Amino acid sequence: MKLLTYFDGVGRESAGYMTRNQALKLAERTMPKDLKRAGFVAGVFESDPIIHGAHYYRIGYGKA
Repeated sequence: MKLLTYFDGVGRESAGYMTRNQALKLAERTMPKDLKRAGFVAGVFESDPIIHGAHYYRIGYGKA
């Protein structure tokens, strides 16, 4: 299923409509090098329309 995809951060920068796998590949490709060196990994969060008010993916980075 293709959903609107956002980058995690202050603004709501949209990356367009994509599948979860496409969003994960984009997250891995666009991860800053300093985060990679520090051991961060890319992740994709899927929202819940009832809780978050819309159904979308959000790209984020976190420590494993």
